[in-house]
Amino acid sequence: ITADAINGTLIADDAINSEHYTDGSIDTAHVADSQITSAKTSGVGITAASQWRLTSNFAGDGLITANLSEVTNYSSATLGSSMTQSSGVFTFPSTGYWYVGFRMRFYPNNSGSDCLGIIENQSGNDMAYANAHSEGTSGTRRFDHYTSAIFDVTDTSSVTCQFRIAQGDNSNSIEGSSTVNTTYFEFIRLGDT
Repeated sequence: ITADAINGTLIADDAINSEHYTDGSIDTAHVADSQITSAKTSGVGITAASQWRLTSNFAGDGLITANLSEVTNYSSATLGSSMTQSSGVFTFPSTGYWYVGFRMRFYPNNSGSDCLGIIENQSGNDMAYANAHSEGTSGTRRFDHYTSAIFDVTDTSSVTCQFRIAQGDNSNSIEGSSTVNTTYFEFIRLGDT
């Protein structure tokens, strides 16, 4: 058969099945916008997101291991599967690139105090930290600081995250609340690893 010998007039409607297509032969110009359904875009875009909060004040140094709760009140929602945590160690529900945000509210009891809010990986390595300094103020003012990191979760059993507080004065507090986000944590799956 010579080149271009078979044209559209020689092919019956609906005669060529998709099994005869060459991979990559259908370009975007031949796909109608309405033909791309949500079923065909599975795995594209953000598929999981949630927030957790510290529900009561935290004093001193160390890992935040207790008084943690997923945010569910008012109009808050969780997209996809939730994070889980045990004694402050958070486990991701699926592999992928995950954005982790940490916002802390520092409540100094003494002037000139420093405080670090740290995001750590499963090995206790610092991924990111927020530094709060009270600048000579104590007792009445709060200081909000935010930091974030992106985790490459290749294995949900071995890649986890946790949050640590390091303070210059252990009488200071990190403020928590069971009803609003004062100190809280964000987890957003960005895409496949």
